[in-house]
Amino acid sequence: LFQSVSPKTADFIGKVVNAAKDQLDADIAFLSAFDGDRKVIRRTAGDGETVGLVEGRSFALQDTYCHRVVKGTLPNIIADARNDARVKELPITDELKIGAYVGVPITLPDGRVYGTLCCVSQRADTSLTRRDVKFMRVLADLVAGQLHLEEAAIEERRLKTARIRSLSQNHGFKVVFQPVVDLANGTIVGAEALSRFDVEPRRSPDLWFKEASEVGLGLELEMLAVRSAIAQIGGF
Repeated sequence: LFQSVSPKTADFIGKVVNAAKDQLDADIAFLSAFDGDRKVIRRTAGDGETVGLVEGRSFALQDTYCHRVVKGTLPNIIADARNDARVKELPITDELKIGAYVGVPITLPDGRVYGTLCCVSQRADTSLTRRDVKFMRVLADLVAGQLHLEEAAIEERRLKTARIRSLSQNHGFKVVFQPVVDLANGTIVGAEALSRFDVEPRRSPDLWFKEASEVGLGLELEMLAVRSAIAQIGGF
């Protein structure tokens, strides 16, 4: 889900990840996305490069703290990872030099888990409390809301594009001619070609052209109108 996001959403997520790092005084904060059996790092704050925790890197999901937190087999806080029997033997503990960890799932409004928002420190941190978890959950909910809005916008664009593409394929578009009359003698001196759309949703032509422009198909629809007019003008 969301291999890439809009600049607006990317900027928002960046601010959230930075806020998590600063509030928890962590060495690294990151946002990950679950992609099948992999966890992909989407955004980081702090010095993640020193341990290879960089954007775009993926991990086997089942080997991560995040997977266990989401499954409920690991708590949201691991205050001293090097001395915690649940995680000290995990390869990722040593690989990422995890001393303390806080992680919460990012759950979309429909219940799907997008990934996790996490903070990692290289030292143990026994000062971490449920209040820190609550703060992280607030941030995670904000991210989930923004991702939901983006997903809705993507779906709306897809539907708009499909509607415009189907006009020519399903013959939902036609051109009619309105005569231009010389009022001095009543003769027809020309005609105005008018676009008409006989498909749902029922609306004026200007709104169809506006929608086409919104999804980058404005010129294509205009050329369709021109070609249709030229094809029919001989019978006017």
